Amino acid sequence: FNGKTVAIVAIKTVQHAAFLNWIDLHGGDSSAVKMIEIPFPEMFQAVDSGRVDAAIPVEPFSTQWRFQHYRSLGTPYEGLRSFMVFALAANEHWLAANPTTAAKFALALRQAAVWANSHPKESRELLPGLLKVDQKTAEAMLLRPFGTTSNTDLIAPVIDIMLKYHFIDKPIAPADLLWQA
Repeated sequence: FNGKTVAIVAIKTVQHAAFLNWIDLHGGDSSAVKMIEIPFPEMFQAVDSGRVDAAIPVEPFSTQWRFQHYRSLGTPYEGLRSFMVFALAANEHWLAANPTTAAKFALALRQAAVWANSHPKESRELLPGLLKVDQKTAEAMLLRPFGTTSNTDLIAPVIDIMLKYHFIDKPIAPADLLWQA
């Protein structure tokens, strides 16, 4: 990827840092790659038109790309230990004023994750309606298990990779990012 332009949905994200790390792990020079922000649905056209040399899509787009005979060169998250990919955030003031609602919401999310992990067929059947994809795409998508816990061990790798590529300027204590009901 040295000297190449790569589409990413957002700059200075965990995905961006993980991709730079992936390049460095595979003998490339992450500082020699130009990243530009392009929405996922527009990445196909950006590659086809030559605007970018490569793109970093997510599901369902990566499956749709496979159907179009694009090939994957790897996952940007290779080389990272287990980490939290996605989390919801809330304002401290709101949390203090609504602890019961926040706790119920967190429990509902956990229960939905547990259900989805234990019902892959049923979960996959929901995808066409939720993601507006055809059944063929829904059946072929790579579905990762949903996290059912939040803990500092899952947050620390995110902070580490963001520090490594200077996307944050100082360490953050992982415990400071978790709300305790």
